[in-house]
Amino acid sequence: MRIPIRIRLGLHTSNSPMSFPEGDTLGVVFSFLTSYELLGVPLFIVCKEWDRVLCELPHAWGEKLFFCFMTNHNFYSRFAWSRITHIDMSHCDATDTDLVHISALSQLQHLNLTCCSKITDDGLKYISSLSLRLLKLCNCMFITDAGLAHLSRLPLQTLDLCGCDRVTNIGLKHISSLSLTSLCLANCSKITDAGLMHIVSLPLTSLNLMGCRRLTQSGLDCVRRANLKSFRFPISLH
Repeated sequence: MRIPIRIRLGLHTSNSPMSFPEGDTLGVVFSFLTSYELLGVPLFIVCKEWDRVLCELPHAWGEKLFFCFMTNHNFYSRFAWSRITHIDMSHCDATDTDLVHISALSQLQHLNLTCCSKITDDGLKYISSLSLRLLKLCNCMFITDAGLAHLSRLPLQTLDLCGCDRVTNIGLKHISSLSLTSLCLANCSKITDAGLMHIVSLPLTSLNLMGCRRLTQSGLDCVRRANLKSFRFPISLH
């Protein structure tokens, strides 16, 4: 007899048989953990059995993974990565090295790096050949215009640069050839009206310019269009 374990990861739930012999204390404990608890602490550091189980789990998870740690690089090479389309690494201690490993995921479409404060422009270079449709870089404070240049060939539809305050008008020029329908530039304080001219031709339906203090009413009028279903902008303008 085996104890079934339900693994919850983001939007994906799996009831695949991933279990332990009856009476296995570790199995019983794992069966009560949420995905955040399962992956939010590096249990494999203190438990060799968990290291084994963790590397088998993607067979049960399917296509969506959620990580709260990225510290064991042997972990990547043992994963069943081929089907992965969604990865959420938000609030992780992730680095550019982690993106080197992720660059091998040919099916990856959604990547969330929100608040991964160690990610730099160099890291974005490694994911520049993927088929990403969604990329969230919210509060990745070391991302600059040079990093956005690496994104220019991605088939992105959604890009979140909230809080990337090193991005300037030059960065917007780098992404002007994308097919973005959703763009968040909230709190990108260096953006001016001149920068908005680079994104005016994008097929945007959602645009967030909250906290962009250098914008004027003239700049907003240039990007305001009927197909914008969601348009957020600073209340106080120059």
